[in-house]
Amino acid sequence: MPALLLLGIALWAMDLVLGSVGVFIAVISWSVPAVGGDAAVLLAAALAINYFLSRPSR
Repeated sequence: MPALLLLGIALWAMDLVLGSVGVFIAVISWSVPAVGGDAAVLLAAALAINYFLSRPSR
């Protein structure tokens, strides 16, 4: 059971980092439009992790 808790904490931290970097790159993409796709991928990955972490377990 502690392994699942540790995995959840690691995924939460990864979600936080991906989302933060995604928002940062989204802001940067106003001056460098070529990185807009990177921001979309990072934000989508953070959203997917958050969705699967917040689902109720069966």
